[in-house]
Amino acid sequence: MSWLYDDFHRDREYLERTVAFFQRHARLVMHDPRRTGGGANFLLPRSARRGDLLFTGEAAGFQDALWGFGMRFAMVSGYLAARAVLGNAPADYDRIWGRRLSGHLRAAMVNRSIYRHLGNRGYARLLQEIDHFMRLRPDGRRWLQAYTAPKLWKSLYFPLLRRKLISRRPSPDAGKPGCDCTWCRCRHA
Repeated sequence: MSWLYDDFHRDREYLERTVAFFQRHARLVMHDPRRTGGGANFLLPRSARRGDLLFTGEAAGFQDALWGFGMRFAMVSGYLAARAVLGNAPADYDRIWGRRLSGHLRAAMVNRSIYRHLGNRGYARLLQEIDHFMRLRPDGRRWLQAYTAPKLWKSLYFPLLRRKLISRRPSPDAGKPGCDCTWCRCRHA
């Protein structure tokens, strides 16, 4: 797996270079390889519904902006969507997920911004802190929960970032059927 943060039009070249690197250095042998791709788009959506259609997980934009994890947000938002549907109130879904998830999504965006600002040195320092904490306590979940949790200072910092965080990517369903673009260019061809 490889990640691109810009220069998306060269995605195929970068994938080929990544595979070649692992073939040379890790003796990677692939059987029946298939090209797949996706795009991470960290955003705080205004809405995760279109009529009675409720979007959950990464399809709604619910993904941790720092670590890229989306499974927890997928499960929680799936549960919240099911609750809205079973309660015969799909129109309430945006309010429900907003109350439960928006603080965590905003905190993750602030965390990501700090990480980007600190660069590789900051990332190395973060890994040192994680290593130090794990030596003291083998269960790192509490440290990670505290580090990633919504906090007052993060909620105050978020409005300063909001303009930089506005997504310029089309919605997840904007591509053509059968499209395999990593960052859909079908609309732009």
